Amino acid sequence: MNPPLARRAARALLLAATQVLMLTACQNLAPAVRPEGSSHSGRLAVQVEGDAAKSFSASFELHGRPDAGWIALSNPLGAQIGVAEWSPAQAVRLRTPDETRRYASLEDMAEELTGQSLPVAALFDWLEGRPWPARPHRPDSAERFEQLGWSVRTDRIADGLLVAVREQPSPRVTVRAKLDGR
Repeated sequence: MNPPLARRAARALLLAATQVLMLTACQNLAPAVRPEGSSHSGRLAVQVEGDAAKSFSASFELHGRPDAGWIALSNPLGAQIGVAEWSPAQAVRLRTPDETRRYASLEDMAEELTGQSLPVAALFDWLEGRPWPARPHRPDSAERFEQLGWSVRTDRIADGLLVAVREQPSPRVTVRAKLDGR
């Protein structure tokens, strides 16, 4: 092999090894223990109308209950963006590869990250196709209900698809979750 080609190959190998190490480090954010409760994984998309910078999609793992659990988000390449953990004994803790932050509630964390209040605690039940029992709801039809200001569609939950839309306050926010394995 000629020397310039060998140097390029060595640099490419070093770059690949560095990326693997970075991805491996990011993957280690998730807690080792899965709390009691439900477990869901799939893809999550949040679209804030008129604000592309606050719209995002990611793979997710959600484990536990609204009072104790964790959610991990990963980018399309599989590297973890961050892990949020919560329990009655501690405030919400968000760990990213760069830092750890604390929040008073899941909603506070979601609002800081997306600019919108998102019903993270309700997702445990919504992903099962039912209203969250901790707050009142209003049936809209056999396949839709309203809760916490969100219109939640459950007509495709058997296929693993949940769609929730909040019209007010403006801007319109749409949350879509596609569960793995359904």
